[in-house]
Amino acid sequence: MAVKRTEAMIQRACLDWLKMFKKNHNIIYFRAGVGSFKTAQGRYVRTGTPGLADICAVYDGVFYGIEIKTATGRMSQAQKKFKQELKAAGGQYHLVRSVSDIKEIFK
Repeated sequence: MAVKRTEAMIQRACLDWLKMFKKNHNIIYFRAGVGSFKTAQGRYVRTGTPGLADICAVYDGVFYGIEIKTATGRMSQAQKKFKQELKAAGGQYHLVRSVSDIKEIFK
């Protein structure tokens, strides 16, 4: 029986691959998060922007938004909006469902 891969598993594998890729290529990447938290002083702080891709990267002068989904996962409306805005600004946006997908982007 095949193992059902979660988004977290796919994301970890993609980040691991990017780490190896970085050894021989000039790329910067990071795991991006959106959310909020309460500070010790009781203030709420929001981070990120709605729909922000899971992984952001800059490679060869181009900004990449990489959204991780399972085989059946679907993008939210906020993610679709971010994709449109990023592409309009000259960046690239990719929906990734496996390490093979991310390898294709940076080949």
